[in-house]
Amino acid sequence: MPTRIHIAAYTLVLSSFLLVPILSGCSQTVEAPSLSTLPGAASSAAQSSDADSPQKSYTAAQSGNIPVTNAIADEEHPKSATAGTQSDSAADSNADAADSSVGQIEALWDPDNPQLHNIALAETEEALDLKVGEPLDEYVLQDEEESLSVREYDGFAIGLSENDTVQYVEVFARAVSPGLSGLRIGDQAEAALKLLGKPTTQTANVLTYKAGSTLLKLDLDPESDSILSMKLFYDNSRA
Repeated sequence: MPTRIHIAAYTLVLSSFLLVPILSGCSQTVEAPSLSTLPGAASSAAQSSDADSPQKSYTAAQSGNIPVTNAIADEEHPKSATAGTQSDSAADSNADAADSSVGQIEALWDPDNPQLHNIALAETEEALDLKVGEPLDEYVLQDEEESLSVREYDGFAIGLSENDTVQYVEVFARAVSPGLSGLRIGDQAEAALKLLGKPTTQTANVLTYKAGSTLLKLDLDPESDSILSMKLFYDNSRA
């Protein structure tokens, strides 16, 4: 027959067995769910990846060669060597730069003294260097009749003849002021009609303004009717 001492010892041993799993359970560490297991984590990661990836601008897809003088009038799509490498942040910077110009006095388009980005045709290389400085890139385009030295800048380009005089000017970035009565790249064709008046020719792809022996050509996106590029060059289509 068990004594009180035996019963007490048995109770103590049984209590210790019951207490061990309780203490053990209290000591376990509760792990928080990982980010990958949270609802919507996969979609958030995908959105983050998309936001970080650079997005090409429309003009980057039009990065063909600038035609030599006689072919410039037939080109209906802009080119942009610098715009092709711009990311979304660079594009936003350009937009901010353009917006910061609001309120500033813009040069007016003068058919009697046609200029684009404050540059006139036949200007010398020396005068050009004083205005715009050193180019980002320079290369030569040549056909059977002539060659052009093309200078690429940030948002615009200039073609020089073999005599080192300006043969054409092209603007293809909104941040660059073309000096056309406030008109900018990306504006609607309707804005050009209001600011520059009735064009010499008008199609879904282009507006042209004849000014003496020169031609101002605005290339349009036929889908959005917005201005893609602006060119000033000699009008060789007429005698």
